[in-house]
Amino acid sequence: MSAENLPGKENFERQRWEYKFLERSREIKTGWGAIKAELGGTHALGWGKDITFSMIEALGEKGWELMAVVPRSSLVNAAGFTSEELWVFKRPK
Repeated sequence: MSAENLPGKENFERQRWEYKFLERSREIKTGWGAIKAELGGTHALGWGKDITFSMIEALGEKGWELMAVVPRSSLVNAAGFTSEELWVFKRPK
């Protein structure tokens, strides 16, 4: 039986999704920059935007589901440090 002939296929509609992205970043200082880390090492500063539990809960109340938090680093001379995060949410359209 081919997929076209499956019972109930005429009533099947593919689920469609709506996506929301939240981005946050933090500054990384290396060596003897504006903020000197111990022994000239690398130092990560706090996040520029807080994503709180209450924010996540409020999004959930509106039907948004957290799918992933993707760590990213856009800094060449600070390998291994997460300088950015992308929070990915989805909900049915």
